[in-house]
Amino acid sequence: MLLLNICALLPAFIDLTHSAALPSDKPYISWQSEPRGRGTWGILNSCVITLIFCVYTSVHLNVPPYRATKAHKYATKALWTLAGILAPELVLYTAYKQYAAARELNTEMNKLSRVRVLYFRTVV
Repeated sequence: MLLLNICALLPAFIDLTHSAALPSDKPYISWQSEPRGRGTWGILNSCVITLIFCVYTSVHLNVPPYRATKAHKYATKALWTLAGILAPELVLYTAYKQYAAARELNTEMNKLSRVRVLYFRTVV
């Protein structure tokens, strides 16, 4: 959304009337309505919908509880999708913390398995 706001405000900071890409006899058009072709609203709408679908498919949640309903699963996924659109660093931070916890658990389990194997080898 921040990128969308920056793109919307960009023409105010850049003087496009003296650009070589635009002819000087045609005025700069900031908003294009729909009936004359692909308008600004159609472009923005398709970009936002594409962003929502991309974030929705890239968010991978934990296994839900046993008795969770489908409505609860979709609501959780929708909230994480919204968080991924508005604050993607929150989703990245959560994923990193889960990854770090899994690595630590793996290390601890490996230590326990070595101790257990050594214990059984000395007893038997």
